Amino acid sequence: MKFLPALASIVVCATWCGTGATAASLRPGADFAPPAKAASEQVLYSFQGGNDGANPQAPLAVDGTGSLYGTTVLGGNGNGTIFKLTPSGSTYVESIPWRFTEGNDGSAPHAGLVVDSSGAFYGTASGGGKHGFGCVFKLTSGKAGYTLTPLYGFAGPPDGSGPIGGVLIGASGVLYGTTESGGTSGDGNGTGTVFALTPSGNAYTESVLLSFDGVNGIFPYAGLITDASGALYGTTFLGGTSKSMDNPGYGTAFKLSPNGSGYIQTVLWNFQLHGGSYLPYGGLVEDSAGNLFGVTNVGGPYGAGSVYELSPTGSTYALTFVHNFDPKKGDGGEPFAESLLLGKDGSIYGTTEEGGTGTLCTGGCGTVFELKPGKKGYTEKVIYSFRGEPDGSAPAAGLIADANGTLYGTTYAGGQYGYGTAFEVTP
Repeated sequence: MKFLPALASIVVCATWCGTGATAASLRPGADFAPPAKAASEQVLYSFQGGNDGANPQAPLAVDGTGSLYGTTVLGGNGNGTIFKLTPSGSTYVESIPWRFTEGNDGSAPHAGLVVDSSGAFYGTASGGGKHGFGCVFKLTSGKAGYTLTPLYGFAGPPDGSGPIGGVLIGASGVLYGTTESGGTSGDGNGTGTVFALTPSGNAYTESVLLSFDGVNGIFPYAGLITDASGALYGTTFLGGTSKSMDNPGYGTAFKLSPNGSGYIQTVLWNFQLHGGSYLPYGGLVEDSAGNLFGVTNVGGPYGAGSVYELSPTGSTYALTFVHNFDPKKGDGGEPFAESLLLGKDGSIYGTTEEGGTGTLCTGGCGTVFELKPGKKGYTEKVIYSFRGEPDGSAPAAGLIADANGTLYGTTYAGGQYGYGTAFEVTP
């Protein structure tokens, strides 16, 4: 199964939720212990494809009660949903805070939600919105239930169009993100932007920080990360200087550095058809040393993608392929998640859409993997191979973890009804 132009990731919590987990218990960061033994998987929820949603692809967010929130691209009114999984003893009860209508509220949310200090959630919808080119929205809860407020509707070129990745909450509540198309470059549809939404009272003002022009990349599918200086980092699926007659480039990793009232872009890496993996669908994560990690969807010696590291060397970056996936040996293949998960010991966790030992899916049903650092590099272990039924298949989402090292995620397909699952993998 292939997800193009873009799909993200999702996650959920587990047995500890029934014992009063809080937002601090479940985190997408680095404070957890790595799995030490063979893992077991438990399905927390199987999507049915109707009003409850279908095909989750985005990371979950957690509130102060341990309830989990995510998005589905389809289901609901046919335009996707925001769903909530509330812990109830050892199980979860699903509810739907919002069903998208393809009106001002948008449609087809590919990315997950982020939460601010007040408990409000923010996200993107790739379609719909005021002008039909997608939107950024805010979800709040009150005594009367949930309210979804569109914050900005993209207008298409020269504005952005089609946000696939999620938003990043920066200083002073500024929201940063990318749109897959739009901007001032390329053909009439544009080839993507980086944008900022600055709060002003109850409204937001949008600024296009960068329009991709081909040389600096095209089609950013993932969201952004930031560092202490306020610089923004991301990837583009295509573009760059490594072009051929029939391909506009094989993707870039980039940095936007604040410079007065604007930003200066630096291309950190141009991915190449020859000499490694390419097409970096996912975004980046950064470790404490400033090294950046991400995934490429295809290529490499086995043609199934890789995990890579970009290490700063003065004013430039050096690329190392940490692991090249080889599905023929039971390994995963074609990682699709928007971001990796870093453990405090430097281990890397993620999912692959294909590969593994599951036999119900052509090419395998996907995996959860661990890359453990050592003196001679990283050693990969497949923590779990999906079977398709009833545990799910094609995990297109990244992972989050609780303090005990339990991993949580979603699968795009499979499960009891064939519309994907939310799962936990316990060490």
